[in-house]
Amino acid sequence: MKGQTQNFTVSSFTDLPDLLIEELVVPPSISAGQEVSVTARIVNEGLGPAKQFTVDFYSDDEIFQSVPSSNSLDPAEATNIQSTWVAVEGVHTLSAEIVDISPQDEDNSNHENQVIVQVDDFIDSQNPMVFITEPYQNEVVSGLVVVKGTASDNNNVERVEVRVAPNNWQNANGFQNWAWAWNTSLDLNGRYTLEARSFDGQNYSVIYSVNVEVTNDGANRRPTANLKSNLMELYILDKIIFSGNTSSDDSQVVKYQFNFGDSKETDWITDSWIEYYYEEAGEYEVALQVEDDEGVRSSSSDTVSIIVNDKPENHNPMAVIQSPQTGTTYFSDKLVQFSSQGSIDTDGDELLFTWSSSLDGELYTTPNFFAESFLSEGVHFITLTAVDSAGGSDSVSIQITMVLPNSASEDPILPSIAMLSIITVIALVSIFYRHKSNFR
Repeated sequence: MKGQTQNFTVSSFTDLPDLLIEELVVPPSISAGQEVSVTARIVNEGLGPAKQFTVDFYSDDEIFQSVPSSNSLDPAEATNIQSTWVAVEGVHTLSAEIVDISPQDEDNSNHENQVIVQVDDFIDSQNPMVFITEPYQNEVVSGLVVVKGTASDNNNVERVEVRVAPNNWQNANGFQNWAWAWNTSLDLNGRYTLEARSFDGQNYSVIYSVNVEVTNDGANRRPTANLKSNLMELYILDKIIFSGNTSSDDSQVVKYQFNFGDSKETDWITDSWIEYYYEEAGEYEVALQVEDDEGVRSSSSDTVSIIVNDKPENHNPMAVIQSPQTGTTYFSDKLVQFSSQGSIDTDGDELLFTWSSSLDGELYTTPNFFAESFLSEGVHFITLTAVDSAGGSDSVSIQITMVLPNSASEDPILPSIAMLSIITVIALVSIFYRHKSNFR
């Protein structure tokens, strides 16, 4: 049989605690309006444990906060009890008093401590800074991870807060050099975002973040969201596609949730992509969360930034008929050549041309400048309509006449030309025979 070693604190019923405030700690420099951390260091110098107690904090004899202890305090141990005081310009006496000690305290004469502070009328316009030095970006971690970093400010670093996004912020230990412990074995495997920020009593720093990969043996892995878009900049009402196709998991990603950054988001859907449009101009941060086939969701979202612009004013194109020319007559057995060369769009949009006839209806719709068609006999009003990609349009019309081929003989000019040709042939033949007679 194998025994186990355990430590016990043994005291008699007559062993009482003896609590005292060893020191009262405040920042060395305090400005008006600053949220100041006032810390009372409580020490138990008695032989018995203090099961519970409360520390009252005062400013100029007016209580501003009572903080109960969260744990018992054993003999020869110490703990820090912290409160927050909003500083007011001037000289003030800050004090703390231990009350409600159970069991009763052995010596009640040392339950108070105080400090005098000078609060300046100072407006701190400079934000503090914070950095995470460990772990580094994309590091693979497991077990107990100690997150370390630094913080600085032109006046004072009052506290540093750390979290695994999107969980609640927690205070780190330390100020200029700080640390915070994270037990990754309590979380699933996967990709996580660590965030840190510092506070100087008036302003928070910009959040500093690093992404890490948690890999613990025997644990399920959280899925990792990966968001892509086919556009990074577009106009209002234009379509954009967001895709989570490249999201990953050790098994299978089965659900997706898209947040479009304009107070709208999808439910948890099975489609890995979605088409969307924005109704207002602005810059939007779109986020994607994913869920695997075991119901586990990604620890953090993946994001992309999209810029949506107002649509510029569209100008109508200008339609030009290069051919046929107005007033021209054509034979109906011949193709008529149509040309829209010279048509332009000042916005640079592509144009679509539609040719139509008052007698034969629509002839062609084409993006090309050239077309050709047979037309029926009669007087035609030919119309060209040019339409740009934004819907702007312009039209122009001309008049041409189509005649039957045999109607050409009715033209009084053509018989004259035929007669002239016959006379010319006769003259040539006469000259030939006269020239031949001279050689005999």
